[in-house]
Amino acid sequence: EVFFCPAADLTKTYYCAEMDPKGRVLDYACTYPRKFDYDWRFRTLKVKTARTAKGYAVEGSVSVAELKELGLDLRRFGLGAFRADYDGKEQLVAWYSKMPPGPGEPDFHRPCMMETAALAAAEPLCAEAKDWKFSAALSDEFDGAALDRGKWDDWCRTFQGRMDRRQPLDQCSAGFIYSPKNVSIENGELTMTARKLDDSEKTARNAYLCYAPYSSSIVKSVRKQAYGYFEIRAKTMKACINNAFWLYDALDDEPRVRYTPGDVSEEIDIFEQCNRPDSRGKVPDCTRTYFNTIHFYCTPYLEGLVNYRKYEPKDLGCRDVQRHAATKLDFDLCDDYHTYGFLWTPEKLVWYLDGKVTWERTNDFFHRPMHVTFTTEFFPGWFGLPADSELPAKYRVDYVRVWECPPPRNTALVPRMKIEPDGYDWFERHDKILKYGRETNPEIVFIGDSITHFWAGRDTIGGEFALPRWKKAFGKYRTLNLGYGWDRTGNVLWRLDHGEMDGVDPKLVVIHIGGNNYSTTKHYQGNTSEEVAEAILAIAAKAHEKAPKAKVVVMGVFPFGEQPSSPHRIKALATGSDAWSCPTTTKARYFHVWAKTAFVKTVVSVLNVLPGLKGRFTHNLRRTWSERFLRQFLPTT
Repeated sequence: EVFFCPAADLTKTYYCAEMDPKGRVLDYACTYPRKFDYDWRFRTLKVKTARTAKGYAVEGSVSVAELKELGLDLRRFGLGAFRADYDGKEQLVAWYSKMPPGPGEPDFHRPCMMETAALAAAEPLCAEAKDWKFSAALSDEFDGAALDRGKWDDWCRTFQGRMDRRQPLDQCSAGFIYSPKNVSIENGELTMTARKLDDSEKTARNAYLCYAPYSSSIVKSVRKQAYGYFEIRAKTMKACINNAFWLYDALDDEPRVRYTPGDVSEEIDIFEQCNRPDSRGKVPDCTRTYFNTIHFYCTPYLEGLVNYRKYEPKDLGCRDVQRHAATKLDFDLCDDYHTYGFLWTPEKLVWYLDGKVTWERTNDFFHRPMHVTFTTEFFPGWFGLPADSELPAKYRVDYVRVWECPPPRNTALVPRMKIEPDGYDWFERHDKILKYGRETNPEIVFIGDSITHFWAGRDTIGGEFALPRWKKAFGKYRTLNLGYGWDRTGNVLWRLDHGEMDGVDPKLVVIHIGGNNYSTTKHYQGNTSEEVAEAILAIAAKAHEKAPKAKVVVMGVFPFGEQPSSPHRIKALATGSDAWSCPTTTKARYFHVWAKTAFVKTVVSVLNVLPGLKGRFTHNLRRTWSERFLRQFLPTT
């Protein structure tokens, strides 16, 4: 006997097939308790049987399509499987089932006799991710006896809770502290509890940190991932407490204050929800609302303690300025299990609820790996506080399943914000350029990395505050220096997409970028010469689009490396040839020159004469660049 149940608790109609070694079949539909519809039949059921000298075999099959039509979620459904053996005279010998059927006539039509099952590999609800690679390291069915420590942490040293900073230390009323005691595996689910601290936990330290009087829970993945489809099935708390499923990059066990100024902390809230109104009646009712949010913080930043600055999309020149969606629902999310999903690609972010899109936006920010995180938090100022009768409350996660997004064909073409730490504030420079460019309407725009950036000076973008060497070369022109230390081609594409050449009408655009693309770091996998060449072509095309009247001068990538056999030097020299061999019909419109011959040979000869003297080499390179090469393209009027 095999029972297929859309709900393991038998609250929905289920479908049964009884088969024997003679090939006889009894199939029917049933509604609990024991309301049989013997007129119903499986449409695709096939049965094969065989008798042998030692036993028998019964094999049945039903199409996946029919099971889906019957309402089964094949990633999780109820299954009853029972067997009765008889002797040759059809006298019962033994029953095989999950539980003993008991004396007398056996009754398997009970919820306790059902198992929870899944058909082979789980499929995501998101159609776009169906062929993606399953990420076992970030996925969990929570079927073990305890939390898998190889995958999850239930404690975070840099995020121990949230203080109620508005209250005097002796009157804390809304702070909470995370405790591993609130995290458990129960009945095949991750169970996260929120409660009031008991007397033994009300220590002087907790009071001093303003964590009293609540205790809550956090679970974060050990591993990080960038891009993918993230899905959970969960039942949230019936309480005025924030239940959250989110991605976060700042949960490593190191204080965020160690990060350099200008670094960032990224956060994607796949969902936040509160399922009961504020017990005090002080804040608006947020129940029946599905919240999706993105956050982008400037560091130093430490959750709950230090929040240096939060960027809004409009601050960074984004055309899509929305960072928050609140979908109104006509049902309570806490009354049942729901499937929550999030699609993250280099191009877009998409939020799902039970397979339906609730919000979609352009991916302007998020390209760094992040932790998968679950939390239960008390938010007195946003959601309110629970009544004591609502506690303890439990947030139950049935499973988390993650798929990996295929890598971009060419990462050099992916628009990216800051990637590497450096000795300046990347975002502050971007802010200045957005303002300065429109105010000065420059005649010459320089686009590049540190060679261009520090030519004018670390803290300047051209003009009267530039260094003397810059003024000597370009002092009689209005200039805009779009050079950024450590930038790669993707950074330039992002900056041009976010306003750095909007509203300007230069006569000349000079591009030198790509040298950093060859470097592999913990933040970036290096590119080939072909990939860099394609990205430089894209930058040149975009510059031409932004300034159609300007001459666009594209420099060959300067071939650093002390020895002719240096991989950097070989890739840089190859990039010029690769760019010219790229199939494009529009190249002639915006290329006035690719400095791949005389000037690059000059650079190589300087390298051969001055190996290891980087500072002197860079100085000579810039002088040669301006005096021997760029002079012929400078505006005459």
